[in-house]
Amino acid sequence: MLYLLLILFFLVYFFIKKVDKLLVFITTWLFIGTCIFIVSWFFVFKDHDYYVINLYILPVFVFITFFEFIKRHFERFFNSTVIKIIFLFFLLFNIYYTKGIMYERYNEYPKRSPNYVEFVNAVEYLKSLEIGQDDKIIVHFDCSPNYCLYSLKMQGWTDYNGRMDSAKISEYISHGAKYLILCQKEDIDNAKFRSFIRNKIGQFETVSIYRLDNLIPDKYPLGYHLVLSCDAEKLSPNSNNLLTQPNNIKLPDRVQLYKEQTHSGTNCILLDEKFQYGFTYLMNVLPGDHYYVSVWQHPLKDSIGGVIVIEDTIGNPFRIEGRAISKKDSSGWELMDLFFKVPDDYFSSVVNIYVWNANKTPLLVDDFKIMKTDVK
Repeated sequence: MLYLLLILFFLVYFFIKKVDKLLVFITTWLFIGTCIFIVSWFFVFKDHDYYVINLYILPVFVFITFFEFIKRHFERFFNSTVIKIIFLFFLLFNIYYTKGIMYERYNEYPKRSPNYVEFVNAVEYLKSLEIGQDDKIIVHFDCSPNYCLYSLKMQGWTDYNGRMDSAKISEYISHGAKYLILCQKEDIDNAKFRSFIRNKIGQFETVSIYRLDNLIPDKYPLGYHLVLSCDAEKLSPNSNNLLTQPNNIKLPDRVQLYKEQTHSGTNCILLDEKFQYGFTYLMNVLPGDHYYVSVWQHPLKDSIGGVIVIEDTIGNPFRIEGRAISKKDSSGWELMDLFFKVPDDYFSSVVNIYVWNANKTPLLVDDFKIMKTDVK
């Protein structure tokens, strides 16, 4: 299309003596004005190509000037049915091409940003948290003016131009912001967000959601339901194996109970050099399932704490380890938790979940929990 415009432009001036004088006068001054416009606004074209819209008047007059010349001097050619059919196909091709560009702008281009992909995947999960459309949100990792807000059909603020800091967040809260959305793949500045990420209500893949008011949810994370839990209080008859709630599922570990310092109830389990593994559970899964696993731990002596492990059962092509601490209580117990997604191409129907004391120094663990969301 650009080559065609260039050829027609030169042909207009090659036949300048036969071209309509008024049209060539307008086209010439439009060309001069276009050059001045491009030089004056040169740097904005890097990111803001819509400024080019103002310049489309030049191609319009190039076409008008050229075809007016053809109509006056080559009328038979101008009225040719074959030429009209060719021009029609040329027009339809341009319409088809433009449709493809528009589709790419609205559908394909955002997918090139990993943060946008994570956010779009989490849209249904955010809805499951019952965040109302009238609730205003802050989306930190969105550097566009409103892409994520548009996807959610919600109002709020983004990190457009990278200007978000603690003062800005406080200002947004004063204007009604109730939720803060962060992407864990980002390098988060803790000094900037420390006072705003104390009330986490949910997570989906790498997208974390925090309430900015003082309302603490009864259940964390929201949008997930309980699969099983184990508080080390119930043992299977005539054995030392733990039973879970609900359904009294028997966990395969033989454990050493510890009663002197528990997180809840009268029992917890001690992991050390002899017993490194605890709360082992083989769980049936489907590709694309999302889960949350948590356990309370209390390091003893020089222990650096344990790790939650999720892996397949036949050789570790799939393995996730997590030791993130999301809460601490006054007695020294720490909540270690992990969100994970079963890969879409997962080859098995089972994953193995357990707590591992990798460094073998004494570690207490209690109140193991697995939760699941039905959002894909």
